[in-house]
Amino acid sequence: MIKFITILSFFLIVLCGFTWLLLNIYLTIKLRKKKKRYIQEIVNSAPDKYKRGAEAFIGSNPSWVFASSAGHLWCSYLVLRFIWKIPRSEINQWHEEIKKIFSSDYFLYQVLNFLINIGFLCLAWIFIFMGMKELELY
Repeated sequence: MIKFITILSFFLIVLCGFTWLLLNIYLTIKLRKKKKRYIQEIVNSAPDKYKRGAEAFIGSNPSWVFASSAGHLWCSYLVLRFIWKIPRSEINQWHEEIKKIFSSDYFLYQVLNFLINIGFLCLAWIFIFMGMKELELY
């Protein structure tokens, strides 16, 4: 059963990765004329503790659509919440502002984030169980 789930995880990583890449390219091209405004609005609406980090991360990343999704990703949400000590209410407020910024493209943006989260989850599954196999724990 674990072998089946591991193989399924590999398949999902490839499927999610390919779909994510296409969707990311599509949104980047579609929103290229609004890029500077979107980046500035996303950075301005970021929690105060994270504004400088958001500006550096989004501004320096060629895939600004992906970089702007930091608060929506499960792994980075945990970092923002527990390492940066940003309250949940501020992160939720940031999500609402991003929803307003992307408006009609927000659904695609959410699909993009969902694909990234599923990909990370599958990757974690593979590392955990491949490591367990190496250690002969199952």
